[in-house]
Amino acid sequence: MMSARSLQDVVVCAHHGCAFVEAWLADAAITDAERRAFRAVDPRAFRADNERRHRAVTAIADELPVSIAIAGLPAVYALFDDEGGFGAVVRGRTAMAVQFAACLVPRAGDMARIEGAIARARRARAPGPAGVVRAAGVEVVEVRPGSLEAHQAARAALGGDPVTEVCGGRRLPAPPEAPGRVWLLVSHAPASTTVATCSEALGRLLDGCGAEADDAFVARARTLGCDTDDEARELLADLLADGLLTRR
Repeated sequence: MMSARSLQDVVVCAHHGCAFVEAWLADAAITDAERRAFRAVDPRAFRADNERRHRAVTAIADELPVSIAIAGLPAVYALFDDEGGFGAVVRGRTAMAVQFAACLVPRAGDMARIEGAIARARRARAPGPAGVVRAAGVEVVEVRPGSLEAHQAARAALGGDPVTEVCGGRRLPAPPEAPGRVWLLVSHAPASTTVATCSEALGRLLDGCGAEADDAFVARARTLGCDTDDEARELLADLLADGLLTRR
């Protein structure tokens, strides 16, 4: 099974013209017979659809328009040859928009952090251990003051068809970075996505919810401002009732 999955990963990357295909083909999980079978395929078969990367970038641009406008299209296309970019998408079974947003943070900063959080909120939670977790559609992200407003202004500057603008090469300057940090709460519902500021305590509390037991939540809440265990348990009940947290 591991051999089949590793070979499938190589085939997917070959179809996208990734530069690291040969390196992945050397994976110990792939047998010599599978390598010979792969190399027996006419390489032109993998290049038959020259628009594959372009379609993928168009889909990504729908979710990361500001990040791409700041980082530039060449930076996005380069991620297809990066094992930490498209390679991580394939091997980690990660959403492309989520992984590419993380990769664009060095170039697009908080704009990529915000769009990455929105992309995560739009996707279902992966199965995991039992405990208290953020509810589906809920994400938090820490950014610099003014980043939300800068993102809204940049998004407006791209007009009514940001995908066409961005894929046509439209560039935007990176916004200035203000000192300090603030937390944003992202809430996604089928009809809309909202992003708003929240308190540092709430941001850190939600950010740290990774399938923890009630007692662990209470202990963390105490470090973030709750004076008593009862107050922390009441807060947990409120967050569950408000739909920000859930039990898995």
